[in-house]
Amino acid sequence: MMGDRTIRKTDQNGEYTEFGTTTFPQASEMRFGPNNTLFLVKVSNRILYTIGEEGGEVQEYATFPDYVDDERVKLTSFDFDINNNIFLAGSGGGAFVIRADTSVNSLGIYVGFSINSVRVFDGYVYFAGTQIIYRNKILDDQGTLETEELVLNLAETEEFSSHDIKSITFSSDGKIIIGTDPNNGNADPLLLMNINGQLETLYSNQLMAPAYHVLWGNESYIYINRPSGANHNKVAAIRAFGADRIRRSWATRSDPRGSAHLPP
Repeated sequence: MMGDRTIRKTDQNGEYTEFGTTTFPQASEMRFGPNNTLFLVKVSNRILYTIGEEGGEVQEYATFPDYVDDERVKLTSFDFDINNNIFLAGSGGGAFVIRADTSVNSLGIYVGFSINSVRVFDGYVYFAGTQIIYRNKILDDQGTLETEELVLNLAETEEFSSHDIKSITFSSDGKIIIGTDPNNGNADPLLLMNINGQLETLYSNQLMAPAYHVLWGNESYIYINRPSGANHNKVAAIRAFGADRIRRSWATRSDPRGSAHLPP
């Protein structure tokens, strides 16, 4: 998403086409959903927007309550399950689900817990806070969730206790890729949590911090979005778990939080 409120669709060579326009300057997250519709959340807002598969102007899709348990709703991130339920959460108001009938439902969980990233994988919804990741099992096609399980607490690790989680994604075989702000000048921003729970860095000494958004993209590439100067950000495409080198990197003028979620 660009500073002039346009959205660009970028191919694997870094070439782009104009896809749509919005009524707001920043989106905290953009993802393609059912029917190739682009879904967007405005930064710290309570409205989910869409742009149809042919592009064009943004439309309001769903509106959320102002407050949940006296906490103002501020959405940040969302994802879809196999039944086209949309799970959402953010820095206030806890977690929500929009069901296939477009009804908005508060799940009554994570109120008072700031969430930076929401991802669905293998029948679970993962909610990542500043240093903690939880997951909830999806119980039915209505998006009912089981009680949360703790997945990771960075504060309890010795090597990565200074890292703040910005975004998470999954490899095709279930490894969790974690984009972070290390809060430590030379520390690596990209972490990998293996199936056995072991945590390690990815592409050591090759990436600059922070990694605001990470996305598992086409052909097993990881896409990483980070700021690279005033009103600019840089997207890097890296072959996942293969040759440890950046395949391509390109810069765009935009908000660093909302431009890495248009897969090529």
